[in-house]
Amino acid sequence: MLGSLTQALKLEHENDLAFINTELPKVFPVQAPGGKDRVYPSINSLLKYFDPADTQRLRHNTRATSPPTSATTPPPTTHTPTPPPQKFSTREELVESLLLTEHQLMENNYPLMGSASLPGYVETKPLAEGKSLEPNRKMLSLDCEMCLTEHGLQLARVTVVDEKLDTLYDKLVKPSQPIIDYLTKFSGVTEEVLETANVTLEDVQRELTDLIPAQCILVGHSLENDLRSLKMCHRRVLDTVVLYAHPGGGCFRYRLSKLAELFLKKTIHDGKPHCSKEDAVITMQLTQQKIDLRWQMSENPVQIETPTLPNEVHLTDVLEHLGLHSSFIDIPHYLNMFCGEAKQEIVSVHPCTNDEQAFKAAQLSISGVDDFVWCHFHGVTRAMTSPTGDITETVDSMKVGKAIAETDGYVRELFGMLPPKSLFVLISSQGHVSTVKRLLELRTQSKRNAGPPWGEAEEKHLQEVTKRCRETFATICVKDAPVVLPAAQAANAPEVALSQPAAATGSAATTPATSPEPATSAAPATAAEPEVATVALAAVPVQDTTATVPTAAVEDKPNVQEGKAE
Repeated sequence: MLGSLTQALKLEHENDLAFINTELPKVFPVQAPGGKDRVYPSINSLLKYFDPADTQRLRHNTRATSPPTSATTPPPTTHTPTPPPQKFSTREELVESLLLTEHQLMENNYPLMGSASLPGYVETKPLAEGKSLEPNRKMLSLDCEMCLTEHGLQLARVTVVDEKLDTLYDKLVKPSQPIIDYLTKFSGVTEEVLETANVTLEDVQRELTDLIPAQCILVGHSLENDLRSLKMCHRRVLDTVVLYAHPGGGCFRYRLSKLAELFLKKTIHDGKPHCSKEDAVITMQLTQQKIDLRWQMSENPVQIETPTLPNEVHLTDVLEHLGLHSSFIDIPHYLNMFCGEAKQEIVSVHPCTNDEQAFKAAQLSISGVDDFVWCHFHGVTRAMTSPTGDITETVDSMKVGKAIAETDGYVRELFGMLPPKSLFVLISSQGHVSTVKRLLELRTQSKRNAGPPWGEAEEKHLQEVTKRCRETFATICVKDAPVVLPAAQAANAPEVALSQPAAATGSAATTPATSPEPATSAAPATAAEPEVATVALAAVPVQDTTATVPTAAVEDKPNVQEGKAE
């Protein structure tokens, strides 16, 4: 899979994609999941299936061991929860495993010290030598309310509660600039209440850095927004947006009120203004419940009733069911998300922090005994990303071109290593979603009268950016097989059709596969013309010759073990 390499970038850097553009069979356009103003991560569509009509129910991360099934029995369409891959010796060890990683902090736009774009920010300080965290203060929940000033949103109230839900800190804050709108409907802050405030942002920063040491775990819901309003950096974080992740991923998040209703059976924000104390308490309860559930599953791996998405099947489940040895090479975040509960004796995971590591791991996997290899390159995404995780409006074209050329070279080398009759799938993921996310935030602020006006021109710009972000490409072929394009494709018709086994016919399949993030995947077969698994790709006719990414169905065949995929 190739991260963030959209059609627009492919055309702009055509010379940097010499192998993909000239030596691979027909490269066709596909569309990442989403809508006219929404983009869903492509990787979700490839590595797991969920029913889009049931997105109000949450997926849990614990699945129970299901009884073994024969090779002729189709994999189950629903998950019965399975025990976690590792048993934690202490609750503290479990909590540490749930903390946001460095990549997740950047991905969710957390303020991190070291960036030149953070003037006026402070960072929490470690405890003095010999001191330890007080009981019930190892985790603290934080929530803030804001009001609109002449210089944008500024802090108006901040609340901190401890693990017993006792309030440790709750103060009104006087903004440094004249107030335009108190946003009472959302913040609960009124002019009369804020008139009594005499605490400044600098006072709050000083007091909170004394109250919250660096070793403390800070809990919140979309906590990056609270930390940015406080102009404060803290790295040990549990965020309910990540703990209770929306299946759509990306910029899609469950409201705190929805999580409270689903998991705590409580109603908040029901036509009433927000309250930072109430929100901080709810966030702490949700976090504690998630930790308790994970701990119960670690101690006693039995099925526990929790809200979940039905009919959810991971690619690793299918590979395990077929008895195929596989390797997944990606950043730790995605490996934890999609392979965290796979059987390690049959599914190998290789966490990588750069494309060179991913390339070397893929070489070893292809030359080994694996039947399927998944490799995800993120070099283009990194070339377009600032140190804070944002994409800038003007990217360094030379830097991006170099990353694209390196990725093209990696794909060339890996394709050359595949044995004959290997099924090779190359898919590019959606573009960098930071710009779309930022525009959606501006639109939301405008609806709340908390930002600049939003009109037809702004909406059109959002839709254009979203469209470019969703337009990607893919190819699928059997190595060393003659390329035979269907007549519909040869005539550049808008409809692409494929309904026959690529390996059995010996022809290159040229129909869109399930949309993921940039990744390469292939299924080689050994010599002697073995019977291999049929991969049926259902092509959907679409306008403008752009095929919407479909779902792949796998049919069992006795000798499927002789195939491999990268």
